[in-house]
Amino acid sequence: MHFRKVTNFEDFLSLKEQWNSLVKSTDVDHAFMRHEWFESWINHLMPKGQLIIHTAWNNDRLVAIAPLQITRQIRKKIPLRLLSFLRSSVTPRSNFIVDNSIDSDLFFDSIFNSRGWDVAEFQAVELGQQITDKFIDYLKKNQQFVIEEGLQSPYEIIDSNWEIYLKNRSLKFKKNYRNSLNRLKKASSYQIIRIENFEDFHKYYENMVEISNKSWKSEGKTDLKSVPRMANFYYDFCKLSSKDNLFLSIVLIIDRNPAAFSFYLKFHNRLVALRWEYDEQYKYYAPGTVLKNDIIKSMLDKGIILEFDLSGMSTPHKKKVVNRIRKHIDITVGNPGFYGSIIISLKKKFMKSQDISSDIIL
Repeated sequence: MHFRKVTNFEDFLSLKEQWNSLVKSTDVDHAFMRHEWFESWINHLMPKGQLIIHTAWNNDRLVAIAPLQITRQIRKKIPLRLLSFLRSSVTPRSNFIVDNSIDSDLFFDSIFNSRGWDVAEFQAVELGQQITDKFIDYLKKNQQFVIEEGLQSPYEIIDSNWEIYLKNRSLKFKKNYRNSLNRLKKASSYQIIRIENFEDFHKYYENMVEISNKSWKSEGKTDLKSVPRMANFYYDFCKLSSKDNLFLSIVLIIDRNPAAFSFYLKFHNRLVALRWEYDEQYKYYAPGTVLKNDIIKSMLDKGIILEFDLSGMSTPHKKKVVNRIRKHIDITVGNPGFYGSIIISLKKKFMKSQDISSDIIL
C-alpha cells in the first residue's frame, strides 16, 4: 500500500470514478460523501486554505480517502495551521472513506506523520460506524486527542405504509396535517411539484431562490439570495448528480405563485433534509407540514422502507416529526509540537472544569 496527497483541483477531479466506487463499498455510503458533493463544495464553499486530500492505494486501486483541508486560524489567541474535513454547516456529517480490508492504522499514520499542521479537528463524526471505531482505537494508541459531544441529529426509520404511519402519529400531528390540507383546498389552486432531474431543477431554481429570500431566513441574511455561493453550491451539485438521482426537491405552488420548497439528498431509500423554506405570506397554509408529509407519503406509497433524516441539531420542532437521534462526536488531535500540545491541554482542562468525560460521550 502506498500513499499520495492530492493538493490541486485537477488531480481531485481525476479521482471521481474510483472515489465513488470506494464510497459504495463502505459504511459511509452517503450522497454527501460522493465526489459530486465535494466537487461542488470545493468550488463554492471552501474557505481560503489548502486542499490536502490524503489517499491510499493498493497498486492502482484507491482504497482510502481522507477529504481534508488546511486553513490558518487563531484559537485561544494562538495562530494555528488547522487540519480539518472538507465540510461546513451544510454537510450532514463527515468521516474517512476506507476500504474495510486494509490496515487503517497505516493510513492514519500517513496523515498524522505529514508536516504542515498543528491541530486537527474532525467534526460531526458519526458514532457506531466501523471506521469511527477504528479511528478512535488508533488515536488511543498513537495520538494526544480530545473527544467532545457533537451533533445530536434527529431521524426516523419508517417501515410501514402511509395509513399506519399516520395512524401512529399524535393527535396534534394529525390535526395539524388535516388543517393544512383543508386550508390548501380553500386556495384558488395549488400544485405540488416533485423535482428529481436537473432540467426541472433549473426551471424552478430562481423560484426557490426568491422563496428563500421571502422566508424567515432573509432576516438573518442566510437565505439563498443573500448567500449566492450557497445557492450556486446547490445548483452545481444538482447538475453534477442528476444522472444518479442524488437529490429531490419539492415546490409548492399556491394560486399560481411559488410559495414553498424543500430540498433533500436522496440515496439508498434515505432522504436527508437540507432546506425547508416558504414565503412568509403563505404561512397560513403551513407549507412545511404539507411538503414534509407529501414526500413521506409518496415514498411509503412506493413500498419503500424510508430513513427520514432531518440532519443538523435536534430542535423541539424536529423532535415532533421524528423519534430517533443519531449521535456524532467532534475530535481534536494535537500535533506533538508546541501549539498542538497547548490546545489539547487547554481543552482537557476545560472539559475537566465542566465535569465532561470522553467516556461519557462515547
